[in-house]
Amino acid sequence: MRVPFVVPDCPRRAPWGRFIPSILLGGCLAWSGSARGAVFDYSGSLPVTASFNPPTVTYSVVDQGQVRPGSTTVPTGNVFNGTRRDDVVAWNDGATVYLRFYDPARTNWIGTNIAGNPFSLASANGVVAWSAGGFVFSWAYDRARGQWVAAPAVPTGGASVTALHTTNGVVAWATSTGSIFYQAYDPATRSWAQAGTGGAATSFLTLADGVVAWVSGSGTGTRVYYRTYDAARHAWREGQHAPGLSVSTFLNAQGMVVWYVAGLQPRVHVRIYDPVRDAWQAAEQATAQTFNLAIVNATATWSANNVSFLGGYNAHAGVWTNGHTAPYAYFVASTNRGDAPLPVYFADMSLGGSAWNWSFGDNTVTNTRSPFHRFTVFTNTTARLTVTGLLPSHSASLTITNDITPPAGQIVIEGGLSLTTNRVVRLDVAATDNSGVVAEMRFSNTNNQSWGPWGPFATNATWSLDAGVGTRTVFAQFRDRSGNVSALTNDTIELDTTPLRRAFFNPTNISALEAAGQITLEVLLEAPFTRPVAVQYTSVNGSAAAGSDFEPAAGTLVFAPGQTNATFPFRILDDNAVELNETLTFELTVISNALASPPFTFAILDEDPPSVGFAATGYSVGETSGVAVIHVHLSAPSGRDVWV
Repeated sequence: MRVPFVVPDCPRRAPWGRFIPSILLGGCLAWSGSARGAVFDYSGSLPVTASFNPPTVTYSVVDQGQVRPGSTTVPTGNVFNGTRRDDVVAWNDGATVYLRFYDPARTNWIGTNIAGNPFSLASANGVVAWSAGGFVFSWAYDRARGQWVAAPAVPTGGASVTALHTTNGVVAWATSTGSIFYQAYDPATRSWAQAGTGGAATSFLTLADGVVAWVSGSGTGTRVYYRTYDAARHAWREGQHAPGLSVSTFLNAQGMVVWYVAGLQPRVHVRIYDPVRDAWQAAEQATAQTFNLAIVNATATWSANNVSFLGGYNAHAGVWTNGHTAPYAYFVASTNRGDAPLPVYFADMSLGGSAWNWSFGDNTVTNTRSPFHRFTVFTNTTARLTVTGLLPSHSASLTITNDITPPAGQIVIEGGLSLTTNRVVRLDVAATDNSGVVAEMRFSNTNNQSWGPWGPFATNATWSLDAGVGTRTVFAQFRDRSGNVSALTNDTIELDTTPLRRAFFNPTNISALEAAGQITLEVLLEAPFTRPVAVQYTSVNGSAAAGSDFEPAAGTLVFAPGQTNATFPFRILDDNAVELNETLTFELTVISNALASPPFTFAILDEDPPSVGFAATGYSVGETSGVAVIHVHLSAPSGRDVWV
């Protein structure tokens, strides 16, 4: 027969015995991603073998199909307390404590030696603790850091250590003076969190599933203490109760503390650290004389008067129930952001579980309760924990960002040209990322505003500049598969879409006398221009020949912005020969920023007069001829009209 507890239904909050309610929100129990007591595990991931044969200790592991051996010869020749537990090898030689751990990431054995002659050398879940010389020492190997980490030595104050426990990443001990100490290594803070308390003679010191609990005193002076480490808040969460009578039975298991107080009003007391509300939840049940008090699947069970009792806690609703504690999955990661390979310790903080199943989003799974995992892919993954028990399973997940380094890149406009006359330009793109893959890119004409859409990464792109004239800047950003966005990068170019001007010779300078000597010729732009213009002029033989009629001319003319004319000298060669007018041409070749005109013809006018005379010394005709033809001629063809 099973007798149900009195269970509150939200929002009534009826007590189960003397039920201590949780914090309410809006009249009903509410929860958020809060913390709970943590179970740590620093065990190795590969089975280790060890042999303790004084004076040498040998140890080995098979990693990636290769045997990785190690050995240590102790100076004293003695080997005591040799242990190989959870892949940590530890021993002492009467003067020194030796710790060894194989680190797969470093493919090497990592060891440390600590001076002292230990007592109660204990090792569990990768944590090693002992007492020596009036102090208690605790060490853990942190695979994320690749080193052994020591807790500050805790003095015993001259008392002896009567109990030393190491389990689930927590170390707890009692001293002969009744003091209790407890500490846990927190891989998120990379430090040991220590606490302690003094008191009368202590009994029932227990450490299980991340919970430290004990009883101090007797009779009306009895006190029950319970502690657990909150890995999310990085602090110990403490609770205590004064039952007023001596404790008959005291249990600590599966995150639950249960004790029985006999007497005229016997009671069962239950405590559990709420995984959601960051509080020790308490319940008491009046009962007859109790038998078979136990904790099964984080549920208190006992019998009285041949009646079975069952009571558990529901973290989903924040209430005690007459059934088993409901599975509630929750965990804390030492970090969820970093660059791969990213080492992460997971601390289980779940309730009501009998099995834990993890998947890490990279095709790896484990059923270790609080695993260590190294994420090697450069992308976001999801770590998911599913907790199963006697009631429906429950899951929790956490996004792990395995790439926090943004890409780096640059762009070059039009191959590095300083100026373009076309708004549509080519961008040459280069970018890198620690993952090896740059996924996307985008561009903007304004600093961090009006971005174009993200598009697939490519080594070149076409982009339109803002219209107008002046300096134009193109900004770029790059994004990797994890969503990391690069810092701004940019390049600049001058944009000028003003139409080009035509360059031509001044048409008023079309000729000159042969005797003019050096003259000045002028080249014009049809209108002012915004940029420098460069043209090259060259004389070309016509009927006039270079060297006999003129000196050859060639050169470059540069027009500054806004300038519309430029000149160059031209020398004509004079002679006494009577000849026709002669011509040559000038050609303009554009060097930059102009349109050329057709060749320009220039005339050299001869000014040497020919002699004029009759063709004969005399002429005679008949009187009846009517007309006489008289021939007059020049001594040479003339370049000008001759009148006589």
